[in-house]
Amino acid sequence: MDINNFFQSKGFKIATWCVAGCIIIFFIFNLGVFVGTQKAKFSFRWAEQYQNNFAGPAGGFFQRIEGQDFMESNGIF
Repeated sequence: MDINNFFQSKGFKIATWCVAGCIIIFFIFNLGVFVGTQKAKFSFRWAEQYQNNFAGPAGGFFQRIEGQDFMESNGIF
């Protein structure tokens, strides 16, 4: 069998397209994993600072509340 005939054969073309398709699917999957990880990191960091995001006490809500740790209120709160 001639090498040029092998590269021009229908089976080689199908195999090449299958491998290329698998590589594309692999990169799309990894992109989805990356985006999901970034979203989870953002949600986790936001949840850790929940009390600070909504002007809660500096030590958290389960600390002793004396009224000195709260921010001044305004029209937003």
